[in-house]
Amino acid sequence: MTHTFNDKRKCRHCPKLLPDQYSKGRQFCKPVVLEDGTVQNCKDDYWSAFNKEHGKEFKHIALFHKHMTKRIESLLQLKGEIVSTGLIDRFGIPLQRCLEFFKNEDSQWEYLFVKYGFQQIDSVTLKIIQHGRFF
Repeated sequence: MTHTFNDKRKCRHCPKLLPDQYSKGRQFCKPVVLEDGTVQNCKDDYWSAFNKEHGKEFKHIALFHKHMTKRIESLLQLKGEIVSTGLIDRFGIPLQRCLEFFKNEDSQWEYLFVKYGFQQIDSVTLKIIQHGRFF
C-alpha cells in the first residue's frame, strides 16, 4: 500500500510525516523494530522525556513524605504514641504539610500522612495513629 502525505501531519517527537491513511488521532510514528532487535518508539520516547521533566515536583513530594514516615516512626519508638506539639516540632514534622486533615466525629483535628497520622487529644497533645487509608 502506498501512503500519501497531503495533510502534512508530523510526529510529535520526530520530524517524520504521518501518512494520511493513519487515523487522524495518531500523533506519533508507529514503533519500528531495528536490525539489532531494539525498538524505536516515538511515543514512548516523547512521554519518557516529558515525565522526566515534569515529574520532579512529584518526586520531591514523595521523598518528603518518605522522610516524614521515618521521623514519625522514630518519634513513636522513642516517645510512644502520646506526644506534644513541641515534640512534633522538634522532630521536624510540619503538620501543615500532611496529606489530609479534617475534624473527626469528636470535633478533634486529625492530620494524616502516608502511613501514620496524628489525632488531637487536647490543644497541645496528640496521639500517633496508624491508619489504613490509601490516598
